[in-house]
Amino acid sequence: MGTASEWMWRLRARLFKRWPSHAVPRWLDRFLMTPKYLVLGFFGYFILVAMTPSDLAAFIKGPYNRVADVRMLAFFSHPSSVTITALAALVLLTFLLKNAWCRYLCPYGALLGLVSLLSPASLDPP
Repeated sequence: MGTASEWMWRLRARLFKRWPSHAVPRWLDRFLMTPKYLVLGFFGYFILVAMTPSDLAAFIKGPYNRVADVRMLAFFSHPSSVTITALAALVLLTFLLKNAWCRYLCPYGALLGLVSLLSPASLDPP
């Protein structure tokens, strides 16, 4: 999604050179980041708290992982109206805001954001 988002932003920049980039106020930007942290928390809870190590091993070695890619292909080969609407909303959001998926919705981006707080490069020099 990140790559597609970047390509959409570049296409928008080429097609609409005079259309200004939308700056999101800081308070709204912080508020819009909330969903990705909620999704990360959801996954983190189930992986670290709700599942035992044997449950996790059974999930990884189970039949679902063998067919997960096929199920994703089927999901995008025969999209529902909800899928089409969600993808259209992401495309529109990407046209309006640079890296909207990564910034506001991606749980992996949330994880990287939290880990970056521990980075020595992010500390202010003395």
